[in-house]
Amino acid sequence: MSFSRVCVVLAGLVAACGSMRPGGGPAKAQRGPWRELTSEHFTIWTDTSAERARVLVPAMENLRQVVVGVSAFNETKGKILVIAFDSEDEVHEYIPKQFIAFAISGTSVLRQPVIVLAGESLEDDRSVVTHELTHVITYNMIRTQPAWFAEGIAGYFETVRLDEGRANLDIGVPREGRMAELHHDGIEPTAELFACDRHDCEDDRFYATTWALFTFLVNQHPRELTSYMETLASLRLGDKPPDWSAVVPSLPPETLDHELAEWLAYGKIRVSKYNIKLHHDWPVTERPLADADVFAAKGALRYLMASEHAAPPPELDKALAIDPTNVIASLIHAAEAHDVDPELAHRLTAAHPDDWRAWWLAWRAAKTFDESNEARAKTCALVANAVAVPIDECSKPAPTKDTRREVFMAASPQISDCLHFSKYKELAPKFLVDVELDANGAVTSAHAEVGTPKTNTCIEDLMKTLAWPAQHAGTFHMETTTKH
Repeated sequence: MSFSRVCVVLAGLVAACGSMRPGGGPAKAQRGPWRELTSEHFTIWTDTSAERARVLVPAMENLRQVVVGVSAFNETKGKILVIAFDSEDEVHEYIPKQFIAFAISGTSVLRQPVIVLAGESLEDDRSVVTHELTHVITYNMIRTQPAWFAEGIAGYFETVRLDEGRANLDIGVPREGRMAELHHDGIEPTAELFACDRHDCEDDRFYATTWALFTFLVNQHPRELTSYMETLASLRLGDKPPDWSAVVPSLPPETLDHELAEWLAYGKIRVSKYNIKLHHDWPVTERPLADADVFAAKGALRYLMASEHAAPPPELDKALAIDPTNVIASLIHAAEAHDVDPELAHRLTAAHPDDWRAWWLAWRAAKTFDESNEARAKTCALVANAVAVPIDECSKPAPTKDTRREVFMAASPQISDCLHFSKYKELAPKFLVDVELDANGAVTSAHAEVGTPKTNTCIEDLMKTLAWPAQHAGTFHMETTTKH
């Protein structure tokens, strides 16, 4: 990974990342009806005005192209869901008021990256959109990362300045007022940055300092930054990110504080300039958005932003009352119940045969091997280019049907003959049979706890004579209750 072109990568947090309010705001425009705009890389649900909606898609597509073009990413999968409320006031009904936009990782219950923003923000400062796009576009490279890193790199990329008419851009120039803000408030100690893991410590000073620290590392210590990024990229989802000092012991927090302050006072920022060929024709499909989807989107935002033990919000029930097969509402209810009703799964796949999420729920609901195998095949075929975060099970070989139970049940007459060696009172309250099999289906050992030793030995010897299927190495366990 080279920093000669500022080729840097980032991942959105598993929870979410936000953009801070830059201050001020444009006059409000007339809100429009909810509609869906679909382009190559985005599904946009918005109630912003028709004028803003026409600008929304090319702005999002062009800025996405820029971030991909000047970073280490040359591929993104799946569409990003953008919920674009008309105004900041609407946005703040769902996200903390300290943020003007928010990005949610594709590892959430929705299994899709989500950006929440206000249509009016495009008229003021497109750095907000660039910041959130940076979070969601690249999070699949580094799924787990600390807040300071996520916000620092997104802050770095929000310095992109694009001249769409001339198709040139630069990256690195600090946002207006950023340096004055740092000089006035002072930089936040890096030890405090590294310790921040909740939204209430992500204030203006935090955002300004994370931008400064990341930009300083890009300019002065690219090798150390690359080493830390590679360590983060090697983590599995859910792993705790390591402390900076554990990976880069040569730059502990006290050293970073000193060097960062000195660089801000006397150093230089490298500004990278690019020419980029923009697509000026982004085909868009537009349709009115169903009321059920509007309720589901609002309910999903409330659910994702709520505390861990909060109940599903009422908007989800409203969505399902209108459309019992609404996929987003069904995903959240299934996550809460830790179960999927088979009848609901059948209705979902019938109503949404091309939606991988419906088949994924059917996969979870399957009660037989054949049902599971069909739902798995459908899910994995549909997600191939549809999701940013792969479903790990789809990368594994398809399971083969386990017929061991059928083999055991077919031997019931012989097992009954073995029971004749025990009187009724000598039979165990529960029949326990364990058969150890190798990959070829050969029995390596058998153990029965059914009745007298003669009965148990009879069953164990019987198990060794049965034709067990291959490819199911391990313990086959049968347990049945015989007395009450």
